[in-house]
Amino acid sequence: MQLSHSTAALAAQIIGSYSTSVLDVGARWGAGGAWWRIEPLATLIGFDPDAAECTRLNRQSDPRRERYVPAALGRTAGPATFYQTAEPACSSLFKPDERLIGRYPSLNVIRVAQTGQLQLTTLDEWAAAEQPGEISFIKLDTQGSEADILRGGEFALRECLGLEIEVHFSPLYRGAPLFAEVDTYLRAQGYVLWRLNELCHYTEISTRRTQTEDTTHYGDLAVTSPAGSGRLTWANAVYFKDFYDEHLVGDNPRRLLIMASLLDALGDLDSAAGCLRQTLKCHADSISQESRLLISARIDELTQENAPIRIDANISSPDVDDGAQSSSPSDGNLSHRAHSPFPRPHFGKLWHKLGRRRSTRSGDLR
Repeated sequence: MQLSHSTAALAAQIIGSYSTSVLDVGARWGAGGAWWRIEPLATLIGFDPDAAECTRLNRQSDPRRERYVPAALGRTAGPATFYQTAEPACSSLFKPDERLIGRYPSLNVIRVAQTGQLQLTTLDEWAAAEQPGEISFIKLDTQGSEADILRGGEFALRECLGLEIEVHFSPLYRGAPLFAEVDTYLRAQGYVLWRLNELCHYTEISTRRTQTEDTTHYGDLAVTSPAGSGRLTWANAVYFKDFYDEHLVGDNPRRLLIMASLLDALGDLDSAAGCLRQTLKCHADSISQESRLLISARIDELTQENAPIRIDANISSPDVDDGAQSSSPSDGNLSHRAHSPFPRPHFGKLWHKLGRRRSTRSGDLR
């Protein structure tokens, strides 16, 4: 019996390689090492309105692994105005809000450079025509139109287990829904907010100083990191369906194995192990003995006590006396930086679009 290097590889052994799909909506530059890629389990299908960019990406890709579709998605099919910005990656179907641009210098990249027309289709119309099969995960980064795209893909969402979606807390684009509206809609579709990543703040004057600290709690694990200044403007939100709710996840082990693969790739090892336990608890009779042994072994790997975690911040337990001396790096204490013994996927390219220029032709569309 040979153990896999990731839950996605394990799932591919059991249910087949490239047997499900993940979508990348707003696929300029390709997915790279994005966490949700979950190879070799999933095929990637990317969408971008720039036909030249899709052609470039398709030329350098293995069509079994990934393909790119030159299409702009929306809530309904038809023509739409497209606002191309100084940084093409910030272009949108919504007009940028000039009030924030004038206040925060870093947002100059979203000034409108020119406008044009796009022909939109919906995710459901595309899926009905192309028959892509099961869609397990969707990443959306389209500068404000993410909720409209989801509303145009509600049939596809019925089978989708998770999402990564850019959400806005301040009105970067006029008329684009803010986080509260997006969150309410997704909860009504059966999704639960799992993570807020890459929280992006803007300030009138950037001194690049860290004045204070932020603490995030993961059960009884507290992670403290430096914090800077500014107003929270946008972030990437990760949503999943609850793997304890069989009406949402399904009544077969396949979907639970895919969800466990996504959770593992995200870095949520405890939840990945919990999802695998749920797989064995609910579906042991429909899984071969060899597969049960592989799943049990993976659970043991994911839940090894004292397994160090790869981080870039100080971590501590709320139950530890503040006056206690820190342990040496060799004793397994989680107060020092360490690297996981398990091969972990690279967490992808953090584009930091609003404040980092890339060389692209002025006619390119995001």
